Amino acid sequence: MRSGGGRDFLRSAAWWAALVVWVAFVWSRSLATGEASDSQSLWVVARLRGLFGALGVSDVAAMNHLVRKAAHFSEYLVLGLLAFQASRPLRGRGRTASVICGLVTCCVPVVDETLQLFVNARSGQASDVVLDICGACVGLIVMHEVHARSLERG
Repeated sequence: MRSGGGRDFLRSAAWWAALVVWVAFVWSRSLATGEASDSQSLWVVARLRGLFGALGVSDVAAMNHLVRKAAHFSEYLVLGLLAFQASRPLRGRGRTASVICGLVTCCVPVVDETLQLFVNARSGQASDVVLDICGACVGLIVMHEVHARSLERG
């Protein structure tokens, strides 16, 4: 940690708390029944119908699929952003920060999809794990670039 003492500790703790809350949110979505999850997706589809129409997508099942996959990617993009920030104080301590980011990035989606195996009308998908990891990696890369650019500016 830098020499900011208590302030740095509080900032780090806040990022870890945000990460834990976000993981709980993501996993809570996986515990929704298939019917509830589908209803939420269709609610989003109804609000984006004009956008889909402008893109030439008229099939509701295709819209629903796109919304669901975009939700996966987005949830995990945020997870990557938070994991980067939470592990930031550990940078410069060997590979600790990278290992933590890697574990969060890989383990959270595996647990997420495993949870769905035990929920009515849901299924765990290996393809969703891959999509989730891609979203988290994009979040990590974005934060790495933002951090690198802020260091360049001084």
